[in-house]
Amino acid sequence: MLKLSIKEAESFRNQLRDAREKAQKDAEAFRDVAFALERLGGFLMRRHMGKQERGNVGLGRYRPFILELATHSPLFYALAGGRSTAHVSFVQLYELVLQARNSRMHGGPKVRHATKHAIDLALVLENALMKSCGEATLSARDFMVRNPICAEMWQPLSWIRQTMLENSFSSLPVDTGSEGKPAWKLVCETAAAHFLQRQVGEFVGILDQSLGEAAKSKGGTPGQAGDYIELVERAETVQADAPVQEVISRWTRQYALPVLVTRDGTEAAELLGILTPYDLL
Repeated sequence: MLKLSIKEAESFRNQLRDAREKAQKDAEAFRDVAFALERLGGFLMRRHMGKQERGNVGLGRYRPFILELATHSPLFYALAGGRSTAHVSFVQLYELVLQARNSRMHGGPKVRHATKHAIDLALVLENALMKSCGEATLSARDFMVRNPICAEMWQPLSWIRQTMLENSFSSLPVDTGSEGKPAWKLVCETAAAHFLQRQVGEFVGILDQSLGEAAKSKGGTPGQAGDYIELVERAETVQADAPVQEVISRWTRQYALPVLVTRDGTEAAELLGILTPYDLL
């Protein structure tokens, strides 16, 4: 069975994930996922055959190579199992995406259905790509979101709120350090919601405040919940080579804040990425 290196698998996983996330925001962004699938299929076929195919090659020709890769994922077998009423099998998904790719769709319900099928297909392949490397070798760097969006203490709360809502973020990393020395904390949606809704009549004025201003309580001393935005003082941090199981051990079953991946695994080092339970599902 074909195996990819971690760098190869991560590269194609990231392409599929980026295309899928774009499609999740735009129900008609089918082509982005299709292009990512074609790049993956072309790579797998060249790896298997040892040469570049000439002429018009597309998803139909790539079918056996992508299906073989998909079998690395338990999701492939879950979709083909006894839950057929809840899932469309991977083979069926592939055929639906292939048909949509070969047809001329410009918008409307048809392309939205095709995009949903492409998203489901991508989810299986993203999992298969990482499983193909062997789980024992996987670390935080293989799943983290690189160059994450961060909040700044000078930014207005209107920007913090908009960024969280646009991206469905539950929290944002924020560097509270000074003189070039990082000190990473988290601003979370719960604390922001408490603060923003404390007095509806002041909503516009509150949004004009900077995060730095909002993080300071009245009089410089802690007050009641909602009087200020309480930042998470000690965010969980790990090094990029930390095993995935170490990351998971930082989370409770009930609730989990993001884990920050830093250069040396401390909150006073360069931020490399961020990991949430969503990234490991």
